[in-house]
Amino acid sequence: MTKRIFFIFTLLAFVAVFFLIPSHNSRACNKNGQEAVVPATELLDQPYGDYDKQKFDIYLPSDRNTEATPVFFVIHGGGWVSGNKSAFNPLIKRLQEALPQVAFVSIGYRLADPKTMTNLFPTQEEDVKACIEYIMNKSEEYGISKKFAILGGSAGAHLAMLYAYKHGRHSHQPVAVASMVGPTNISNIFEQVMMTDDPDKKVYLGWFIDAVGGTNEEKPELCYTSSPINYVTNDSPPTLLLYGGADNVVPSQQAEELADKLTVYGVEHIFKLYPGRGHNLKGVYDEAIQELIFFLNVYLK
Repeated sequence: MTKRIFFIFTLLAFVAVFFLIPSHNSRACNKNGQEAVVPATELLDQPYGDYDKQKFDIYLPSDRNTEATPVFFVIHGGGWVSGNKSAFNPLIKRLQEALPQVAFVSIGYRLADPKTMTNLFPTQEEDVKACIEYIMNKSEEYGISKKFAILGGSAGAHLAMLYAYKHGRHSHQPVAVASMVGPTNISNIFEQVMMTDDPDKKVYLGWFIDAVGGTNEEKPELCYTSSPINYVTNDSPPTLLLYGGADNVVPSQQAEELADKLTVYGVEHIFKLYPGRGHNLKGVYDEAIQELIFFLNVYLK
């Protein structure tokens, strides 16, 4: 009798543990109302280096895994002397709806300070490389794959292309890169800006001088090594170029030169030039984002 009672209590205890106590693997619901093995997660201001600006935000989708969850890095602009990684937050939210299976990373980087002559080129280039390598080396920890693409806006586009063409084949290679009005050739952009009739052209020129620490005549080697166009090869990733035909900050010749070189090397690319549009692509921004989404659906999925 005593043994039978003990057996019954043991059985009841097992049932309680197995069926009533929540499991660590309990599932949350994803956007489709289905059970998600892993819930979506946002990790903000994550450090990848010792300096305050060396931080990133990462947006991890539900149901992610190391085989089927690609990553899209975005890099903010600001002339390398200003800006913040939060600048692309509205775009990330929009892309999350269009590409719910993708993880997104917004990269922050050290900004050049012309007053103290600190964090000049190639600081920003080095930070972007360090951040991408940091995250790719922790892909298992984040539950993401090592398949990724990069987008930048203006100065951020310059950094995106510089990583993709210059560093990718020696480190982690992106499957695609997209540039929204990014400089491609620092060696000749000084002259191209000054050839415009924009009354603020000396202001624009100052941004390049502040980041480089001098003009192309004063810093020819640095301008060369900081120019994405000089690192295009037949192994360069597919490229999307989105530029304004009336941009006086980054003249459209920058994109035209790069498109010509990509053609010479047989690199897949799409070059969208919006006539009459300036540096912010006002009036065609939504159209440009649709081009970006189409591009990512081809190369990132």
